[in-house]
Amino acid sequence: DAGGINFLFSDPPKYKVQNCMRNLAPLNEDLPGHVTKVWIIVKQRAGPQIKVFCNMKLVVDLSVKSTSCDLDQWSTRWNREVTRVTFDDGAPDFYKPASGWKQVQNNVKIDNDLESFPLKLKTDIEVGSNKVV
Repeated sequence: DAGGINFLFSDPPKYKVQNCMRNLAPLNEDLPGHVTKVWIIVKQRAGPQIKVFCNMKLVVDLSVKSTSCDLDQWSTRWNREVTRVTFDDGAPDFYKPASGWKQVQNNVKIDNDLESFPLKLKTDIEVGSNKVV
């Protein structure tokens, strides 16, 4: 596995980049007030760089490197090519490959080249619910 990203819908909301960060960190920006949130997750090979947008608003912009990661495995994990995505328990409601919105099935790997095609997710989880995605 290359890594993963978790979101905690606390107040304020927080995130954690797996195989990089030990602890949750606050998002760079407040989440939009809309209940339905459409997420776009982008991994760029250069850096590598992780960007997360929520309703088109940039909420995470992280260069995965030794100064931003406190776990040693960041380099071997995040420099890998990402070709599949798995949703764990607590996953978003839907994801959107090129063919349109599909309902998420937990613990099922889907093919998605994250470096060529940003991953789109949709959820109705509210800030302050303390749910994890």
